[in-house]
Amino acid sequence: MSDLGAILDTLEDAKLDYVFERSKAHSDRVAIKKAGIANSSFYKWPAAERKRLAELAQQVRRDRTIQALRVIDAAAEKAADVKVAGLDSKKEYIRQNTASEILDRTIGKTPERHEADVTIQVEDARGKFARLVDRYAAAREEGGDICEDDG
Repeated sequence: MSDLGAILDTLEDAKLDYVFERSKAHSDRVAIKKAGIANSSFYKWPAAERKRLAELAQQVRRDRTIQALRVIDAAAEKAADVKVAGLDSKKEYIRQNTASEILDRTIGKTPERHEADVTIQVEDARGKFARLVDRYAAAREEGGDICEDDG
């Protein structure tokens, strides 16, 4: 099963449609619907055949991804040239944005500072916990039930 194209050429139309739709979908249900196949027809195919078709769909997806990555990889140098050319733009904001993006990609972005004041929440939780512990201890001493309240 080394030549995927030759294998796909042997499939009847409905199965080929399913394989291509399944290669793009995340579920059989979506692929069946997009391929225009009735659920009953799909599930009449033997389980081994459905599994084989799903494996073929995975191969199609993998081949498509590899091909796309090769195209992107081949264009990376050209894209870098375009990005660097932005440094020579007549417009200041383009030069600034280009410079920032290049620096971000090479030395990393400046960390953003996030501050949060959770002291009040922690103190509130500690107080509530202490009250619950006290109520639990009192209820055990009295042999009664422990009921929760809002406080």
